[in-house]
Amino acid sequence: MFAELRKRLLVSMMKTDTYSWAVLNVVPKIRFSTGLTKVAGWQFQLLHELMEPSDILLTIDNNNLAGKMITRLTNGRVAHAAQCISKGGEWETSEMTQAGYTQTTLFDVCKHADRVILATCADWDETYKRAVVQKNLSFSGSKYDTKFSLDVKFLACSELIYHSDFEHRLQVDLADIAKIGQPYISPEGILQAKNLVIKLDTDLTAVPNLVLEAA
Repeated sequence: MFAELRKRLLVSMMKTDTYSWAVLNVVPKIRFSTGLTKVAGWQFQLLHELMEPSDILLTIDNNNLAGKMITRLTNGRVAHAAQCISKGGEWETSEMTQAGYTQTTLFDVCKHADRVILATCADWDETYKRAVVQKNLSFSGSKYDTKFSLDVKFLACSELIYHSDFEHRLQVDLADIAKIGQPYISPEGILQAKNLVIKLDTDLTAVPNLVLEAA
């Protein structure tokens, strides 16, 4: 009962200009820990080895206020989404942040994450993957969507993935589970897509055996 009332309050707040201002200027800066996030160096190396252009990255920072708000609203395990557009170099990933369409690297994504899930769509062939990347690039300059509108003029992180998949081959459910009064796509919605193929989940990777050779 209390959880449902809290969700309704959050949904009501989302419709205000004050909420939009806070999401863009305050919420992303609030963490409940001064400690580092948990993705280890060897996990980063595995992710980078497996990552290919068009791949989807789903993440969570367990101590970030924005992450807690999103997972509470969606009953989810992940709170952010990014997409690989190249491998190596200064620009590997694209994501929607409070600054808008942002050019980042896998390292930038991982340093803000306790968990990273690397995935692709079973129904994206190689030709379509290249087209998805080009569609993603076409959204450069887009502003951040604070109200989950599904309008391409403003995009949230998961909406960037949804619209880059311009034929909507990824089988996501746009049902209003969080009861915000409109269809929407969340990072958790992408994770639950019927034809999503998980390539690596840092929560499920075992610590590698370290073998020390005698000098």
